[in-house]
Amino acid sequence: MGNPIVIDPPVDPSRQCTSCELLGWPTGTTPKHVRIVFTGVKACDGITKIPNGFPITLNHASWDPCAWEGFIDYEGHTWRVVTHIHMGQVGLDRWDQGFPYYFQSWGLVCESGPHQNTLSCGIGRGYEGHAYVLGIPNATVQLLAKDYNLQPDPRGLYHITPCADPAECLVRLVGQDSPGSVEIRYRP
Repeated sequence: MGNPIVIDPPVDPSRQCTSCELLGWPTGTTPKHVRIVFTGVKACDGITKIPNGFPITLNHASWDPCAWEGFIDYEGHTWRVVTHIHMGQVGLDRWDQGFPYYFQSWGLVCESGPHQNTLSCGIGRGYEGHAYVLGIPNATVQLLAKDYNLQPDPRGLYHITPCADPAECLVRLVGQDSPGSVEIRYRP
């Protein structure tokens, strides 16, 4: 049936985020990585390519047990993404231009989203759009894989599509031993 499920290990027990168990992270399972997907973010300054529509990996921050930060190079620019889930903050800025924000949200404390962009042209460099924090709990991944008899490739665990019903998630699990994949709709 393939290799065992390989998933992100939790952070060191002394660095657990205990204020946001609503995301499905029971005590002791705060992930080392979360992913954020931006959708529909637009630029005010002529940039045509903003990192929309794919998961961006963030690493657990050293300064706050409930924060994650990540960097990506996309279309010739270096972008920084940050989330403080216990404050409901999600941000996207251009690291290579001294932090001008394209996305900023301060709401939905301890929830995965949708986080609404609060910026407008003149205040930031971006406007519109949403963000989703994708930290699928390890227990959920293991349960879904077991129920569907899959040994998922971890690269496929984070392709989540927001559903019309915000209480539902749609996750794609990709089997290691087959070229196919399956999308599973579930309620966290």
